[in-house]
Amino acid sequence: MTTSRKKSKTVIRSVRITKELDNLLEKDAKAKRVSANSLISMIMTRYVEMDRYNERFGTITYLSLVCKYSGFAEYEVDSNEEETDYIITLIHDLGEKWSIFLKNWLEQGMKTTIGIVPTVFDVSRNTVVVRFHLV
Repeated sequence: MTTSRKKSKTVIRSVRITKELDNLLEKDAKAKRVSANSLISMIMTRYVEMDRYNERFGTITYLSLVCKYSGFAEYEVDSNEEETDYIITLIHDLGEKWSIFLKNWLEQGMKTTIGIVPTVFDVSRNTVVVRFHLV
């Protein structure tokens, strides 16, 4: 799954941080082979896309964020025109036991967060496909 990113306009922000924090950021940036500015941007992006929701709800609630940041799998979501029938496909290369884990994880997550019990699961060595209907 490839995603293209448009180059966004940037703004300059100035913040004060302790020398110790700066040293850690520089060290981690060097280890990741990026600039300190890039690392700080990655940290802030993660906050905006994920951590602020975790603070509010106490859990990760968006499948895309879990896949993106936890590396569980790549995913695709398809729906019909009325957006009542959905298919979620999780794709990974970790084998059948991981597929079984993902099936159970997704089933429980959907049941507890949005109250939906998926009707059909197709589980294979490298994929999990779930279908469900929303009223």
